[in-house]
Amino acid sequence: MRKLIFGSVAALCCAVSLGLTAAGAFAQEGGNDTNTSYWLGRSKGAGPTCAMIDWNVVPPPRDKAGPIKGVAFYSDMSGISRISGNVTADGKITSTLTSVFGNGPVGTVTGTRAADSTHLDVKGDACANASFTIRRWSEATGGGG
Repeated sequence: MRKLIFGSVAALCCAVSLGLTAAGAFAQEGGNDTNTSYWLGRSKGAGPTCAMIDWNVVPPPRDKAGPIKGVAFYSDMSGISRISGNVTADGKITSTLTSVFGNGPVGTVTGTRAADSTHLDVKGDACANASFTIRRWSEATGGGG
């Protein structure tokens, strides 16, 4: 059973890595405009036995409304979730976390987008409750900004 779980987690990690690599290649080929950035970060779990949550979110270009999508996963790889939602023109964020593998974080995510960072509030299952700020990472600059 342990081999099966490890193999499944390893396969999913490879799939996520390939997807993120493909996204980077797409950006390098000019598929994304130069205003595209990613929100990358890590939030603490809500309790002493909760793993941290890693976030990789693709928002619409800066200063524009539109959909957001991405992944969030527990740092112990016990579960991975899909993030889907919207950002309004004034920077308000509303999205949901839906588990897609294992016991991924589930709940609602609200927040406010700013120029170089985004504050998020997560209301969800026992370990997915958090309030934190994640940074913007840009393909154009290879980092924040």
